[in-house]
Amino acid sequence: MPPPVEDSRRVNAWSLPICCRFVFTMGVFFANAAVFFALLFPLLRGAAAWGLLAAFSASLAATGLAGLRVTAVDPIDPMVVEKPRPAEECLHCRYCASDVQLDSKHCWECNKCV
Repeated sequence: MPPPVEDSRRVNAWSLPICCRFVFTMGVFFANAAVFFALLFPLLRGAAAWGLLAAFSASLAATGLAGLRVTAVDPIDPMVVEKPRPAEECLHCRYCASDVQLDSKHCWECNKCV
């Protein structure tokens, strides 16, 4: 069984080193916005163009804000940081050497149970 590695746990998606999946997702988000504003919007004409611009901009802003909120959260299992009560049913993770909830899984990207 490997020893606990608390120093290498990622706090959230912004923790260094930034993973490839996060960089790819951010690239797709910004590429989607660039394609719409640089290529698709100039092709639209009339009042429908401004309605579509408003709808796309609102959905882009909502997606961006939700993405920022989600990536800033620490998804660690609460039982990893707190000692479980004796009456609670729990599992033991052999990778992080801690008791976790029944529905928790070990994440290899952030090196903790979530």
